[in-house]
Amino acid sequence: MAAIYRKLNWKLIKEGASKTITINAMCLWIIIGAYIFSAVYSALGAGELIRGLIASVGMSPWMVLGSMLVIMLLLGMVMDMGPALIILVPIVFPILEPMGFSRVYMGILCTVSGMVGYISPPFGFVLFYMRALVPPEMTTWEIYKSVFPFMVLELLALIIFILVPDIVLILPRMLMGTAAG
Repeated sequence: MAAIYRKLNWKLIKEGASKTITINAMCLWIIIGAYIFSAVYSALGAGELIRGLIASVGMSPWMVLGSMLVIMLLLGMVMDMGPALIILVPIVFPILEPMGFSRVYMGILCTVSGMVGYISPPFGFVLFYMRALVPPEMTTWEIYKSVFPFMVLELLALIIFILVPDIVLILPRMLMGTAAG
């Protein structure tokens, strides 16, 4: 856009590149930390411990799924989606897959749940991105109010996906055969 309006110059390019590198470096450190956490978690056998805990409490598969989606929503509020998925997937999938949930279904639900968190006040990443893009006179409260309808719609979609799994599994089943569902 800057080029179209003839505002593009080397100072602007340098400033944009510097900010891009800084943000990407921060995200990379988060991803590295998430990979390390995931590796240590798996190596220590914490998945088996959680499976045993769930079995001893007697939670139904749907209660376990709901708990995991709430955790993903909370992680989405304070973390970028990539690292949140890197942390949660090694924990969730080995627990839920033997309970009868497919990886495709869990992946879609985790992603949608994380996206709700991604726009949820007060820590949703999208809110901080929006703060940087909107005019300075727009308050943070106005930004929070503006995302509320989208949060409601995403939560409604998540509830529909949980109640009617075929909505999210029909296309993967058609593309990959019945193994996807």
